[in-house]
Amino acid sequence: MQKTLTLDPGAATILKQFVMNGGTLIVFQDERNTDFVNSVFGTDLSWQPSSSTSTRQGDASGTTFQDGPNAIPDNASLDAVDEASLPPGAESYYENALGDSTVFSFQVGKGQITYLGWDWEDSFPAHFVGQDGGWNKVLDNSISETDGKTNGAFIKGTKKDDKVTLTKALKGETATEFDDYIKLKKGDDKAKAGDGADMIFGAKGEDKCIGQDGNDWLAGEQDDDILKGGDGMDCFYFNKKLAKAGVDYIKDFSFSDNDLVVLSQKVFSDLSLGSMSTTDFNDHIDINSNGEIEYNGDVFARVKSGVAALMDEEDFVVVA
Repeated sequence: MQKTLTLDPGAATILKQFVMNGGTLIVFQDERNTDFVNSVFGTDLSWQPSSSTSTRQGDASGTTFQDGPNAIPDNASLDAVDEASLPPGAESYYENALGDSTVFSFQVGKGQITYLGWDWEDSFPAHFVGQDGGWNKVLDNSISETDGKTNGAFIKGTKKDDKVTLTKALKGETATEFDDYIKLKKGDDKAKAGDGADMIFGAKGEDKCIGQDGNDWLAGEQDDDILKGGDGMDCFYFNKKLAKAGVDYIKDFSFSDNDLVVLSQKVFSDLSLGSMSTTDFNDHIDINSNGEIEYNGDVFARVKSGVAALMDEEDFVVVA
């Protein structure tokens, strides 16, 4: 029996951070890999077996895949994903006769995940004999197919008190489902993203960073900020020197959504990378009954008192 691929929360968060900040993750065929992507990135990809030639689709136009083969064969162990289960904004480059996607990509934050429906187990030249039929060209295309941009809005704030709301769709678009990137500047700002894997970074000033639905990445940066992730697996990120950071209020930390407090090792230097160990938690983190969270005696965040009573090392991750 094949086991589902899993990562501990620390490793999963580091991978998520890598992709959301502009990295590319290439995933090969296998139902377990599809489940893995779903578990880490909160997608709902539906794996399907494939048994026919795949043809290039219109989404390939304007990408590196437009120079790929017009059709790619049904090599051994080829899989697909139901196109209807792809995230909003995904691009399906090749589809089989059933309309299932065998090569596609979608944005997560500023980065991208690309799915290739073949595993290259019987490929040429890896084993010097075997199958190809254009799949190696598809692999070459996938390595360079990313632009480091979000599929939603990219907004920079000003030095004044800004208010940014991305919950209304443009004509013909469902903007709330895309991944937005909002970087604020000075001032007491309010940024409210829509659905999707949104990234909101505050700055100097008392900011309100609101992610709503989707797996969001929120950082208040400097001064006393309010962070609200909404539904989804949200990461509340702390990466500024504590003397400048202030105390951020995490308004809706949710255990059922698997929310995490993510700490940068550059600031929280006494902590080891990855999922927080019990030793590090006991030695360096204190969670007070009033909801304040301390690192080596310095308060850097607070949550509701009821949440504070239940928090432990499993709710914290340390990244580089």
